[in-house]
Amino acid sequence: MRIELGKPGEFDPPRTPEEIIDRLEQRIGPKGRIIFENLVREVNRLQAEHWLETAGMARSGKSARCEAQSFGRQTPSN
Repeated sequence: MRIELGKPGEFDPPRTPEEIIDRLEQRIGPKGRIIFENLVREVNRLQAEHWLETAGMARSGKSARCEAQSFGRQTPSN
C-alpha cells in the first residue's frame, strides 16, 4: 500500500541531474536554478583541479624515486 501526499510522483527520487535541476527550479524559481548550475560547475572545476594536482604529485614522486634509484646505481668515475 502506498499513500502519497501532494501530487502523484512528487516525492519520487530524481533519476538524472537534469531532473534535480528541474525540480529545484519548480520549487525556488529560475534564480535558484542558475545558482545551483554555477555551484555544480564550480565543484566540477575544483574536482578537476584537485585531480590534476594529485596526478602531478604522483608523477613528481615517481620521478624523484626513479632519480634516486638511478643515482644509487651509478658508480663514481675517477
